Amino acid sequence: MKQIVDNETGEIIEVKDDNEQTTELLTNAGVLDKEVYEIIDSMLYYQDQFEIFKHKLEEAMRENGIKKWDNDYFTATVKEDYLQKRVDTERLKKDGLYENYLKLVPTKGSLSIKFKKGV
Repeated sequence: MKQIVDNETGEIIEVKDDNEQTTELLTNAGVLDKEVYEIIDSMLYYQDQFEIFKHKLEEAMRENGIKKWDNDYFTATVKEDYLQKRVDTERLKKDGLYENYLKLVPTKGSLSIKFKKGV
C-alpha cells in the first residue's frame, strides 16, 4: 500500500497501488468464476435430469396413446414421426436438376413441453 498525506488535514491515507487493485479484482473474479462454475454445473445436472424425465414422459404417453397432457405447470405434446421431402443434393449437383430428385426422408417425432408462466 502507498501512503499519501492529505494536504488539507495532514492525515496519512493508505491507498492501494495498481498491482494491489488488480490482484483484488482477479481474486474477486476467481470467486465469481467458482460461483459461475457451480451454477453451470447445477444447470447441466438439471438438464440431464430433465432429459431423463422427458424421455420417461414421452415413453409413457406413447405407450398409453396420449397425444397431449396439460396440467397447471406445463403442457406436453407428442409429435409423431413423419416423412419429409428433401433435395438429394448429390444427384442434383451431378445432373443439374432440382424437381426430379426430391425424396422422402423419415424424420423422428419428439415431445414438446411448454412451461407456464406465473405458477
